[in-house]
Amino acid sequence: MAAWIVGGVGVLLSAWIGTQRFSFSLLEILAWVGVSNLVALVGALLTLRLEKVSWVKSGILAGTARTWTFLTLVYFGSLLVAVPALREFSVLLRMALPLILSTGLMMPGILGPILDQWVRSAQRRERLKSRLAAGQP
Repeated sequence: MAAWIVGGVGVLLSAWIGTQRFSFSLLEILAWVGVSNLVALVGALLTLRLEKVSWVKSGILAGTARTWTFLTLVYFGSLLVAVPALREFSVLLRMALPLILSTGLMMPGILGPILDQWVRSAQRRERLKSRLAAGQP
């Protein structure tokens, strides 16, 4: 529930700042929110998958600070590629926090079910391995 509230606050702040401070259209701002949620999802999934690769986990993503740095670079790098208007520093500076807050919309509705599926698949594989090791079909 909290993620939905934070996401809604992020959307409202994005719309208010984007339309009042910078005179972007509401449709543009909503597109930015969608892109922000998409790149946050891709960044989170990429980071979680890369943590399963041993050399990446022990090198690039060794420790919490490196993992968050990687995720932040993926998020902002992708956002700047996808939304050219954010390449202007003043726009990015004022819109970064609202767009980050808006990613709360993606967490419970999209990321949660994907992660649940990943866990179920891993549990199924482990059960199958244990059955095969015990000689059961």
